Amino acid sequence: MLPNFANTLSVGDHTIVAMFDDGNDATAEFTVIPVEEESADKTASDESTTSPKTGDTLPAGVVGLIAIAAAAVLAFAWRKRMA
Repeated sequence: MLPNFANTLSVGDHTIVAMFDDGNDATAEFTVIPVEEESADKTASDESTTSPKTGDTLPAGVVGLIAIAAAAVLAFAWRKRMA
């Protein structure tokens, strides 16, 4: 949720509804807590600005090249099969 929008909400429980054309609406509930409670609950680890290690060290460009190569191989195999 955007912080500026969250600052406009009163403290307490709120419900948000996403309405869809197919009639399958989604509902979610959330609670806005006072700033005093929020800052009192923070620990030193919450204030860290580093991202967690995910184990994914492959650059995005390499992933893109692999995807293009895979698509080319599949296209070649499909053309070969259709011929």
